[in-house]
Parts: sequence; structure tokens; C-alpha cells
Amino acid sequence: AFYVFLGLFALGSGIGGVAFMDMVGKTIPEGLRSTFFGWRLFAGGTLGFGGGFVVRAILKDEARLPFPWNYVLIFGLAWACYSIAVMTYVFVPEPPSPRRGKKNLSARWKEALSPFWTNPDFRKLIFARWAVYFSGIAVPYYALFARQTLGAPESMAGVYVSTQMAAGTL
Repeated sequence: AFYVFLGLFALGSGIGGVAFMDMVGKTIPEGLRSTFFGWRLFAGGTLGFGGGFVVRAILKDEARLPFPWNYVLIFGLAWACYSIAVMTYVFVPEPPSPRRGKKNLSARWKEALSPFWTNPDFRKLIFARWAVYFSGIAVPYYALFARQTLGAPESMAGVYVSTQMAAGTL
């Protein structure tokens, strides 16, 4: 069940990302988008840094909140934060999209993929981003490795999250 929901979450994020970028393009003036994304990254990293310490505090004292309830609390807090974020996005009024000429699906695909095939710098960027994303596959296993092989306490996962968020923000 976990992997089914994780897959649905990833699919929804991918689909929602397109709509989010469209909304950013419509609502934030071109000269302010870099400021918007900079503040968004900074605020998210700062909150993530603090969230790591919350995770550490929850996992540190298993006598107070035993497994699986400690993880239920962590997932519940994540759900609440994510819900607040989604709700703030839902209430942003969306300006109407400009009308574009009618094209069939194959023409739209050809137009969408054209920069990938015609611009070598763009192609390198896409491959570099893929490499970074694929390197992120291993990230969740570092905490497991530290716990099982190095004997780190479970609460160190919170320190790991905080460190990762701080590094990503910088």
C-alpha cells in the first residue's frame, strides 16, 4: 500500500508541477520570478531544517511515543503541512490563459520536444537534471545504513534531514 500511495503522490506531483509552473507564469511578473523562487527555496529549506529537529525529538524518546505511533505522528504532521501548502495554492485566482491555435496531439508533442533535439545545451541540462534526480534515489537509504551498519540511533534521521535541508538551502 505504501508504494502505491508513493507512486500516486509522485504522479500527482509531476502533473501538478506543470499546472504550478503555468500559474507562476501567469501570476508573477517575469522580473520577480527569480526572487519568488529564491524566497520559496529559502523558506522551504529553513522549515525543512526545523522539521528535522521535530523528527529527531519525536524519534528520540520511544518510551513516550512507541513505534508505530511515532511514525504516525510524523506522517500526520507531514500531511498537515502539505495540506496547508495545497490550500494556499488552491485559493490563488488564476488569470485566463491566452487562446492558442488548434493543433493535433502529434504537432504539440513535436513542438514540445523540439528544444531537446535542436539545442545541445538544453539537452545537457536535461541529462544533468536526470543524473541529479537519479542520485537522489539513494538518499533514503543513508539513514538505514547509518542505523543498521553504523549503529546510529533512530533519532539521527532528524539530524540527517536538518543537515540535508541546510545544505540544499545554501
